[in-house]
Formats: sequence, structure tokens, C-alpha cells
Amino acid sequence: MTFSQQFSTLYLQDPLNASNVSELRRSLCDAINNKQVSEILVNLENVELIDSAAMVALVQATRLADSKGKYLGLCGANSQVRMVLELTQLERFVNMFADESDFAARGYQLMAA
Repeated sequence: MTFSQQFSTLYLQDPLNASNVSELRRSLCDAINNKQVSEILVNLENVELIDSAAMVALVQATRLADSKGKYLGLCGANSQVRMVLELTQLERFVNMFADESDFAARGYQLMAA
């Protein structure tokens, strides 16, 4: 995980499935519970496979972040992962971005509004 003044980025690796979902949950909770960070970005560019257990963990993390007044987004999903997220309609429950710069720009757009 990498921290910056703007947000914390969690770089995930392939695969995200039931066998490592507890580690995923722990990493997400650690990032969300970090008092120095108000925005968390989950980078999926190195993830080629995601299953339902990992998708549930991402939705739960988004809800936890919201409940703590924090913002969680996902970026870098390849076409296969994006297709799974769209087919399961997960993109309705999580904030999706093309890449890290798209996520960072969102913050500047909010401040300008």
C-alpha cells in the first residue's frame, strides 16, 4: 500500500478469490481505518480474476468507508474484470475510475464545484 497526501492506494494482485478474501478484507479495513487517510483507491490493474467472494468484500469495504465518512474507489480493471463487475452490476455499488489520475482528478473536480 502506498500513501500520499491526497489518498491511499492499495495495489492488488491476481487472483482475488475465496482463498485470499480474508487477506483482502484485512487490507481494505486497514486502509479504511487509517485515520490519516480519507480517500482510498483500490488499483486492480494486476488482477485478472475476481470471484463473488472478492466482489462482496469490495462492496462491504465501500459501505464501511462510507459509514466512516471516507471515499473508496476502484481503478485499473482490465476488460475481463470490468465485464464481471458490469455483469454482476457491482459498478452500481462501487466507484469506478479508469486509473489513478482519473481518481485524483475527481477530488479536484469536487473542490471546484
